[in-house]
Amino acid sequence: MNNNNRTEVAPNWLEQFQRNHPPTFKGGNDLDAAMNWLTEIEKIFNVMDCPLTQKVKLATFMLTADAHFWWEGALRRMIDGGVHLNWGNFKKVFLEKYFPDDVKS
Repeated sequence: MNNNNRTEVAPNWLEQFQRNHPPTFKGGNDLDAAMNWLTEIEKIFNVMDCPLTQKVKLATFMLTADAHFWWEGALRRMIDGGVHLNWGNFKKVFLEKYFPDDVKS
């Protein structure tokens, strides 16, 4: 993937994030695992006073396996569609993928 479309994670934020032992998320159909991952990531962000500009970069650093490949495609679609890359939009596409409407009802 071409990294020219996004900035890199500032090293001090990545180090601080990793000191909090963030969980990885590999994707799949486990709704509880997806929600637990997102909740844990947000708890770490809160304790770090993480700026909005770093949240997507740090969270997606912890995506592995299928979730990593999903994110690469989702990111490409967001950029191509002119969608602003921010935490709110990341959560929106993440929840659409891993917690779809048909299981929310």
